[in-house]
Amino acid sequence: MTLAKQLYALIFIISFMMGIGTLFISVENTRSFLMLQLATQTQNATDSLGLSLVPHMKERDIAIMDTMVNAVFDSGYYKSLSLKSMAGESLIERENTSQIDGVPQWFINALTLETPVADSLITTGWTQSGTLSLEAHPGFAYKKLWQTTIETIYLALLVFLLSFLLAFLALKAILRPLTAVEEQALAICEREFPILQNIPKTRELQRVVLAMNKMSAKVRGIISH
Repeated sequence: MTLAKQLYALIFIISFMMGIGTLFISVENTRSFLMLQLATQTQNATDSLGLSLVPHMKERDIAIMDTMVNAVFDSGYYKSLSLKSMAGESLIERENTSQIDGVPQWFINALTLETPVADSLITTGWTQSGTLSLEAHPGFAYKKLWQTTIETIYLALLVFLLSFLLAFLALKAILRPLTAVEEQALAICEREFPILQNIPKTRELQRVVLAMNKMSAKVRGIISH
């Protein structure tokens, strides 16, 4: 394997590992943020809805409470809702059975999002009238997480291709003097003693080229003598 291929392989491995690491960190950070956002949003919605139900809970006006619950639950952000009296009697129950569209099942299985459940105690005056329980639906979070993953992969691929292209051009320019040194050595074997005029800027290659020029001039002087 040539030196160029070895360097390309090394660049590929390093770039691949960096891309995987960046993808993992980005997805994990997004996942943690979404779970925190779900928990906060669910708790805020539960507290707000619970306060709104207080005057109607006292009157047991199920029709109005049902309308208020629908206004919140129909947004699609919640998986289930349960309103019960302190005796355990179920007053209102809601269940969101919609599937998560646009996200592969293997992705959902690989990155589990825990759906937070928030509870709120409804009190009318000094009396505890009931409890409200609200569970978040992970559909929107999974869609955002999937979108972030795809965008990160595309960005990583773009950076990888650009880096590989730049590395190819840079290595081609850096290794060009080695080809010239090889041709110079072959020419010396044929009793020709060329002197390379293009001295590379890289210190190691510069030393090699200068040494070959010195050897070529030395051998030519010996043979001429």
